Amino acid sequence: MVRAISPSSARTIQSISGIKAARVHIVMSERANFRRDEQQPSASVVIRYAGIDAEKSAMSIRHLVAAAVPGLSADKVTVLDSSGNLLAAGDDPSNTSAARTLGVEQTVEAQIGDNIRRALTAYLGPDNFRASVKAEVNTDTRQTEETIFDPNSRVERSVQSVRANENNNQKQASTPASVEQNLPETQATATDGPQSSSQNDRREEITNYEINSKKIATVSNGYTVTKMSIAVVVNQQRLTTILGKDATPEQIAKRVAEIQKMVTSATGLDEKRGDIIDVSAVEFIDGLDGEAIPQAGMLDSIGQHAGTMINAGAFIVVVFLVAFFGLRPMAAALTAKAAPALAGPSFDDVQRSLPTPEAMAATDNAAVGALPGTRPGPTPLDDLRQKIRPAPQDRLARMVDLNEERTAQILRKWASQEVAV
Repeated sequence: MVRAISPSSARTIQSISGIKAARVHIVMSERANFRRDEQQPSASVVIRYAGIDAEKSAMSIRHLVAAAVPGLSADKVTVLDSSGNLLAAGDDPSNTSAARTLGVEQTVEAQIGDNIRRALTAYLGPDNFRASVKAEVNTDTRQTEETIFDPNSRVERSVQSVRANENNNQKQASTPASVEQNLPETQATATDGPQSSSQNDRREEITNYEINSKKIATVSNGYTVTKMSIAVVVNQQRLTTILGKDATPEQIAKRVAEIQKMVTSATGLDEKRGDIIDVSAVEFIDGLDGEAIPQAGMLDSIGQHAGTMINAGAFIVVVFLVAFFGLRPMAAALTAKAAPALAGPSFDDVQRSLPTPEAMAATDNAAVGALPGTRPGPTPLDDLRQKIRPAPQDRLARMVDLNEERTAQILRKWASQEVAV
């Protein structure tokens, strides 16, 4: 699986614009019976790039490789370049609190700036005002838990009833005090004593109610604008044009106050929060926004592209010379080689190929002509033709390669004729 994922991931990374080459190394987790902590997979990527922001591409490559390998997180992927420079490793810096806060601030500032431009462009024009926004945001994660009890909506949870009934009757017998009590063997007669009776009834009932409650847990992972400062400068010349040449400073100040009110409404400014806004009318400096560039004439265009035209003409001349002096002799040589080689060269061909006294004299004259005070020698075109035409020895060697027996016969015949002469 690793051998399949690594090359495919490398090819995918190379398809990204600006990545010339890439190589991916993946280390998968190993299962062990006696290992307490499981080893997490990791990966390393080496890239060769040109003309791109390497750090941004490295972050994208980390997430790409992490998504292709099961169980691999982006912080376990290390990216380097071909020079050995570390591009990305460890935790993703874009997920840090500082980077997130900075990104949110820039987004809020850009959004508020767009609101100001949309509100003032139709009135002042795009080049007659400048707006600067500074926003302070709080990106802390907040978790709020709330429990609400509603006593009006109660429910009986349990009812306990106790009933008790008690009846008590008491009767006492009493012996009267007399002389008979002192006589032996005499039993005194008991008489009825006091009687009492009591009755007790008890009833007890206990009811337990369940009070309705609601729990709310809110987790906020957004942002809150804590303070905002806005500065807007307006071109005073534009206000003078709108109000007229006879506009007084009071009229300009009144119009600036209207613009401030408009900006306040467009940006959602809150003075209770401590937001600050400042709108001023000033004189703009001409030329800072860039002037219209005049279109170049025909002569200017020719002057700008003169070097390119000269290079193109020189290239055409070189191609023509190569085709005329190189390709034609080469084509002729290839045509001669294509002829049947069985016939072999004739004696006349060998005779013409060998140097003659006239040719040697011409060669001597050319050498003498090169000396001072002598007539001029052959032209450079003749030298080029002599260089292109093979020497007699080369032509003889070529004949030997084509047909050795035929060449030997011709040489023997030529030698015998010279001896006879």
